[in-house]
Amino acid sequence: MVRELGEPYGRLWEMLTDRYGAKEASRVLWRILGALVDHGEGPVAEALDAALSRGRYDLLSLAEHLDDRRERIGSVAVPEALSGYAVESANASDYDRLLGRGAEA
Repeated sequence: MVRELGEPYGRLWEMLTDRYGAKEASRVLWRILGALVDHGEGPVAEALDAALSRGRYDLLSLAEHLDDRRERIGSVAVPEALSGYAVESANASDYDRLLGRGAEA
């Protein structure tokens, strides 16, 4: 998934896994990706670039930058071909299973 997101997410993932390991890095990345819903792709990528250029990759650094550029997304038109699909939210333990650690993690 990170590969499809491109930069700066690749650099972020590398830094997170080096520091926290894959399991906790997945949780942090999941929270950061949640910012895309509230702020949009452009502002989040810009905030990540700014944070990473200062050697920071914590949520506080990201939030500080996003608060400076508060931008909300309005409604988005959904193509008719996709309108019949329901999108469900997940919780962090779902990602543990994806990482192959099952419920015991």
